[in-house]
Amino acid sequence: MSYYYLDEYELIILAKSNNEEALDLLFLKYSNFIYLIINNYKVKKIYLEDFYQEGLCVLYEAILKYDDSFSNSFLYFFSILLKRRFAYLISELYRYKGCIIKSCNKLEEDTCEYVPKININYEAIYKILDTDLERLIFKAIYIEEYSINEIALKYEYNPKQIYNAIYRIKEKLKRAKDIFD
Repeated sequence: MSYYYLDEYELIILAKSNNEEALDLLFLKYSNFIYLIINNYKVKKIYLEDFYQEGLCVLYEAILKYDDSFSNSFLYFFSILLKRRFAYLISELYRYKGCIIKSCNKLEEDTCEYVPKININYEAIYKILDTDLERLIFKAIYIEEYSINEIALKYEYNPKQIYNAIYRIKEKLKRAKDIFD
């Protein structure tokens, strides 16, 4: 039987009754929408396939949970579920990455061999940075690993000044990188 001519709601009813062809058609129909939402969240390419698979899982859950007696369309219902799941995944991803970095810093150097040693020429960086504030912030954040609040308390700067200095530092280092590349 050809399901291409069926309405979306009829496909959902068929998919709920374990019809694999209807389910495949719904997966095919909403795959571009899943990629659209992934692009809206600016997911890195290495996580693209994982997020797509997660989107298909959310689509399957949405098909099973959808109740057409409510006035919302299936697309609206699915988009809410998908956006919530992606927001959760992104927050978990950053939490997980932070845990890896913190635990790696606590390990001894011989057990953390996969982290490459990078020789940084701090004198060259200090020459690129114009003001004493930028040099101080660079040293405090990137060398001594202070947080923004710790720097604000220790050196009596406004956090906004610190964020602005960080932005200027990053821009200057990007320009310097472009020059040397």
